[in-house]
Amino acid sequence: MIALSTYHNALSDRLVVCYWPSRSVFTVFSKENTIKFQYVSTEHIFPVLLTDAIFSETHLIRALPKFTLAPLGQNRYDTYFELNFGSGYEIKTVDNDVFTTVYEYKLVPYYNKLISPIESLGVDLLYRYIHKTNPKNALYFHYTDNQISVLAWKNGQFSLANSYAATCDEEVFYYTMLVVEQLELPVDSLYFAFIGSVQQYEAYKNIFDNYLNSLVKCYSEMTDQSLEEFALANFFGHCIL
Repeated sequence: MIALSTYHNALSDRLVVCYWPSRSVFTVFSKENTIKFQYVSTEHIFPVLLTDAIFSETHLIRALPKFTLAPLGQNRYDTYFELNFGSGYEIKTVDNDVFTTVYEYKLVPYYNKLISPIESLGVDLLYRYIHKTNPKNALYFHYTDNQISVLAWKNGQFSLANSYAATCDEEVFYYTMLVVEQLELPVDSLYFAFIGSVQQYEAYKNIFDNYLNSLVKCYSEMTDQSLEEFALANFFGHCIL
């Protein structure tokens, strides 16, 4: 567990919780969107320092659940999910302007400590963030929890959102280049971006340097962190606040 050691609550503070299967990141933002408190727990334990705090907003972001995409307006979505993951899962959906994301829904261990949380999905937040930039040919990715998540656009049209199990940089490289090849993305005009820590960015910039356009850093000053889970949590917080 990693945490800032002190926290002084203000009623205008906002709590943003990012939930991964292997860890939870708790971040408190001030009304000016500065970080006042941050804590990561691999045991999914709610921070003691926040137990009696009152927040103007509480957000719960499911950063990396099992998910699949489906057309809007379907009567049943379980069949889409079962094609990829089989049966026996509780699922929920979230819509945007192009597709429905069908995802595995798990009740987080500390859910009863969150007051009226506003729930979001990591892949949906990333899609909305990129969509606002009016991408033409673009590929964005992030890597954490041994999963690489990739979103791609071709000729101004959304083309793919997917996650792949990857345990090393070689597999991150393989799946990224596989997406480029399968979608026939135009390498010369491809906007190639990464969301994560500075250390990760520098490593992947070197790995892809001779294969794709120079990798772009896709984070604000809030996500300039050494741990990838903090970097992603801060990025998602930036998306919703």
